[in-house]
Amino acid sequence: MATRSWRREPMVWFVIALPLLTVVAGLATAVIAAQGPPDRMDASVRRVAQVQTSDLAPDLAAAARGVEGEIEFERRDGRFLLRIAGAPAADVQLWLRHPGDARRDLHATPRASGDGRYVATLGALGDGPWNLTLTGDDGAWRVTGRLVAGANRATLLPAVRAR
Repeated sequence: MATRSWRREPMVWFVIALPLLTVVAGLATAVIAAQGPPDRMDASVRRVAQVQTSDLAPDLAAAARGVEGEIEFERRDGRFLLRIAGAPAADVQLWLRHPGDARRDLHATPRASGDGRYVATLGALGDGPWNLTLTGDDGAWRVTGRLVAGANRATLLPAVRAR
């Protein structure tokens, strides 16, 4: 009976390949984990054990006042026009949060142009989606919205209904 070389035995290659593939998969998992969590949360959201909690008082205040808005963007140069109804006449803050990359987050303090209208320039937005948050300077009310990829208009509403 002729004996085959160990290099021609499929079981030997299986025994060698299985641990090597496990090492490669482990390194890939480590690289993915090192990139950080896949979900972005607002600063007002807290995680305790398996429960996420958020302060909804500003949303409830906006709902009680009937605050809502609409925003129009020019994506190429980042100019926008914001219309707000029901908000007290005051300065506002606008945050555009990228859902996956905090380095792309933007903030603006739009200037009032009269009759509930505000204007500002943020710079080019690119094509991705954005989570929008609009608050009063004092943080007493908050409305949110989402600018989907490719869109140039979004509606801003309270996250909850008035009680």
